[in-house]
Amino acid sequence: MRAPTAEQAAVIRLEGGPARVLAGAGSGKTHTMTELVSYRVDEYLRRLGGTAPERILALTFTVKAADEMRSRLLGRIGEQALKLTVANFHSYALEIVRENAAVLGLEPDAPVLRRGRAWLMILDELAARDLSLRSLDLSDPAGAANKVLTLLSQAKNDLVDLTALRIRTEADLLKADSDELLGVLEERLDLIELAERFEVRRAARGLLRYEDMIELGARVLADPVMGEGYRGRYEFVVVDEFQDTNPAQLRFVELLAGGDLSKVVVIGDDLQSIYNFTGASIRSIQRFEAEAGFEVGSRTYPLAVNFRSGKRILALANDIARAVHPEGSPDEPKLLRPRDGAPPGEIAAFVGASDA
Repeated sequence: MRAPTAEQAAVIRLEGGPARVLAGAGSGKTHTMTELVSYRVDEYLRRLGGTAPERILALTFTVKAADEMRSRLLGRIGEQALKLTVANFHSYALEIVRENAAVLGLEPDAPVLRRGRAWLMILDELAARDLSLRSLDLSDPAGAANKVLTLLSQAKNDLVDLTALRIRTEADLLKADSDELLGVLEERLDLIELAERFEVRRAARGLLRYEDMIELGARVLADPVMGEGYRGRYEFVVVDEFQDTNPAQLRFVELLAGGDLSKVVVIGDDLQSIYNFTGASIRSIQRFEAEAGFEVGSRTYPLAVNFRSGKRILALANDIARAVHPEGSPDEPKLLRPRDGAPPGEIAAFVGASDA
């Protein structure tokens, strides 16, 4: 196993949070995250501080990433890794929901509704005789159903109640100053009505949606009684791909940490956000320090040495990074550096696109 770089070593030896690790592409993010958790356990076993493995939570975005992290930790610290909680957001939230299903009015084995079935349920609502719509175009029922599912997902991921969304839209409708805006708001009210009808039907059948897991998990954690056993469970929380968190997931992490972000280390790169369709916002990683009460940059740890690419490729990547650096970001563009002994690399072709 190669020795860590100075940047990686600074992350691995973190005593706690809040800390924000900005990991560029190919910078050994997963390796560093594994070593960070392992170091905390090693220090605990040597009675030099650290954290007991059962008090550590590592959250990822996909099942595959969680499995890889678990496998690496098993190879690194052996059976101690079995005491850690390593999971992706939705599977861990679903576990919390199932443990509190009775209080939430659900069956413990409540099935998770697949998108195709949800789509068909909305099409049924579109065919209902008592449905009265203002503006929604029903010549494309499949498109209308997709719009309803998108609205529902955005509302759940942004922690916005449908009733509150309806009230806000009705208020905006009264102030609409153009026919175009009027049409947009009337269509949104139609979509909200369909979403509300769908939610009533879904709840009556005891079905869960993918987005419900985080929202219901956060509801459990926020409850003074139900959440008590969870909020103090972990002393050290590591969140991977933090640039892809939406407001609901950010709230979920805050509640798991008992509102104490000094327990939390987040890892990500605002140039690699790929979950915008779930309501993810790069503002989560950009503003993490401010949310934790620290000056921006004061708790930031960069990983900028790239172990994957040649020098020419990195030079091109850095040019692109400067060009697409998020407007209003408190951070400087993250420029990657080649590893020692990196080859020149070769670029056979490059095709770019611009909105300009």
